[in-house]
Amino acid sequence: MGNLNYQYVPTLLEDEVLVENGWIMRGRIRVEDVANTIDTAVAMQVGLASTSQLFQLGLSVDANDNTIFALHNGSNFTSVSGSVEGVGYHLYEIVYDPDTQTIDLFVDGDELINNFAGRNYANLRQVLFGANSGGGTGTGYFNMVEFVVLPEPGGIILLFSLLLPILSLRPRRRRNYQADLSGD
Repeated sequence: MGNLNYQYVPTLLEDEVLVENGWIMRGRIRVEDVANTIDTAVAMQVGLASTSQLFQLGLSVDANDNTIFALHNGSNFTSVSGSVEGVGYHLYEIVYDPDTQTIDLFVDGDELINNFAGRNYANLRQVLFGANSGGGTGTGYFNMVEFVVLPEPGGIILLFSLLLPILSLRPRRRRNYQADLSGD
C-alpha cells in the first residue's frame, strides 16, 4: 500500500511568506496501532524550500498503550521524542519561529519540545498530514487539522492601532430623566 495523505504545495512566494512570518500546524489526532516504532505512517509535516528545512512529526503507540511522538532529525525519529498517556485524541501543535527558524512542539497545550531545527531537505515545499510512508504501519484518525500563517509583526501593530480608538472610547453618560407622571 502506498502513501495516503493530504498535501498542499505552496508556491515559492507562499514558501517565503511562511519563513518570514511563521506558522502553526495543529492536529487533533488519535493513533490506533500495535506497539510499534515511530515512522511516518501517522504524521504531520512541513517542508520549506526557502530554508531547506523539513519538519516531520511522527506518531505511534508503545507497549503500554500510550501515544508516542517524535520529530525526525534526518536519520531517525528517536532523538527528540516523548509520550502522552493513552491512545485517545491529543492536540499536537507545531509552531515555527521565523527568528530562530526552529519549531516548538506543544501537546495538549504543554510545550514538550523547543527550538528544534528540523532536518536538512532541499527544495521541498509541502504541507502534509496523513500517512507519508508506504512501508510504515499504523492507523491515525485526524479529528481536526489547521495550518495557520502568522501575521506580520507590522500587521499586528496595524490591527492594534485600528482597535485602540475603539477600545479607548468612553461610554457616554446617561442622564437619568425622571418623568413626573402625577399630572401636578
